[in-house]
Amino acid sequence: MKQLFSRLIRGIVSLAGIIVVYGVINLVFVGGQKLWHHSDHAKFDLLKAQLESEKLAISNAEARLQGFEDEMTRMEAQIESLESRIESTDRRYPSGVPSEIYASYNGSVSQYNELVDQHNSLLQNYNTLYPVYAARVDAYNEKVKKANIISKNIGGTWIIVPIPVPRGGGRLSR
Repeated sequence: MKQLFSRLIRGIVSLAGIIVVYGVINLVFVGGQKLWHHSDHAKFDLLKAQLESEKLAISNAEARLQGFEDEMTRMEAQIESLESRIESTDRRYPSGVPSEIYASYNGSVSQYNELVDQHNSLLQNYNTLYPVYAARVDAYNEKVKKANIISKNIGGTWIIVPIPVPRGGGRLSR
């Protein structure tokens, strides 16, 4: 029984020794890889931080553009409705709008003109923001390409793993 216990303790100590040795070897090996690719890691981390910041700016610009689009769509529906009402009145009274409905007709024309001016202003803002947004997206995509190239250069981290070999010359027996 003592012999069995002694062999078990020696086996555990041997296993622990192997784990420690391989742990130290891997620590040196991984540390060497990190040191070898240190500048690439620094560039990659910088690009990653810039990409996160630019992603937020792009999202904000997209939200603003979407807001412009939504508001212009809403205005276009109102403009079309007013335009239809104005054209219907013009067709009904080709020789002039009667005085009893003229105030309402004139109000519709004024509202139509005001909405067209607001729509055009939003469109101008949209057209000013969109090229800035598109340039940011292009710059973002270029940085992603650079980050992918750097990541490929860095590669994965290699470690050394012990592979047990059966006793007897490495042959498996039945």
